[in-house]
Amino acid sequence: MRDETFFCIDEINQRIFVLLDEHNRLPMQKREYSRHDRFNAEELPLLLSLPGDPFIIKHTAQAKVAPNYHVLLGEDWHHYSAPYIHMGNRYGS
Repeated sequence: MRDETFFCIDEINQRIFVLLDEHNRLPMQKREYSRHDRFNAEELPLLLSLPGDPFIIKHTAQAKVAPNYHVLLGEDWHHYSAPYIHMGNRYGS
């Protein structure tokens, strides 16, 4: 793509799609199969269609980003990291 000229974002995206498809169909190093083959064999059969019902939020909470840059959610007691610039800020309902 280095020497190619594009006049709009759609042209670039189309070219990237073609190159990405070519890359995914190349055999992987030291393997007999490609990423495309592996996806079709192992992941595609497991994919399900999205549910028709809208997602409903069951619970909301307010949390503060601690000095260690983590948020503790009391419902499951898991720590989730946050960017340091959010330290001390409160988020949620």
